[in-house]
Amino acid sequence: MPGRDRWLARLCRECGGFRPKFGLVADSVADAFTLVVNEGLIAIVPDYFREHPAPGVVMIPVEDAGATWDFFIVWQRGRTAGPLRALLDALSVAADCA
Repeated sequence: MPGRDRWLARLCRECGGFRPKFGLVADSVADAFTLVVNEGLIAIVPDYFREHPAPGVVMIPVEDAGATWDFFIVWQRGRTAGPLRALLDALSVAADCA
């Protein structure tokens, strides 16, 4: 994603006062937590992962209201399946509440 590393570096400087070194990339959140525990790395994950703590991992919320990430949902043109429609509806409601 263009600009991701620059955005993360700015966030780390502003919130933690350090300059990150980018290297390893996790394929999943479980892999990210494994890297945190075994390699002493940090990971930036969505807020909802606080509800599912992993052994050996400390979660510290980022208090910066500007620490957001835009994302896009892409799907094949045509019929919209029920689960996709439910996701789109939930995201639309959440966006209206923000």
